[in-house]
Amino acid sequence: MKRSTHFLLGIALFSFVIALPVAHAKDKPAASAPATKAASKNQADKTKAPATQEPTPVFTFADDAQIQQFAQLWQQRQATLTKLAVLRTYETQEDSALKQLNDQLTSQFHVDTMKSYALDTKRKVLVERPQPEQPVAPATPAATSPVKP
Repeated sequence: MKRSTHFLLGIALFSFVIALPVAHAKDKPAASAPATKAASKNQADKTKAPATQEPTPVFTFADDAQIQQFAQLWQQRQATLTKLAVLRTYETQEDSALKQLNDQLTSQFHVDTMKSYALDTKRKVLVERPQPEQPVAPATPAATSPVKP
């Protein structure tokens, strides 16, 4: 119960953290146009620092609607990645807990956790159950032919 509460709390927290930047982006006015190359060059000359190259654009958006669409898709992607990370952490914790339980069963009760057991409380014993037999598949298709009336 405690682990599931932590798991749900983690998902809610990560969802909130991811949704927060998008909510603030909607409140802010559109970013001003980047400085021109001449202005960049003037600033570089003033500071005597070497001019840095601007990164090459990967994609050019046609309009604001397309930017919004990209932002929503990117947010969904990030949310999915966060959920996967939380699930992987949860799985790791559960695997660790299972290993501890198996170690305790092996050391305390001398059982092989890969086998099946039945508890007989009247006799106060633990009995190993036989492994269920695997159904044998028919070797030829003729063996499964319908019965003639």
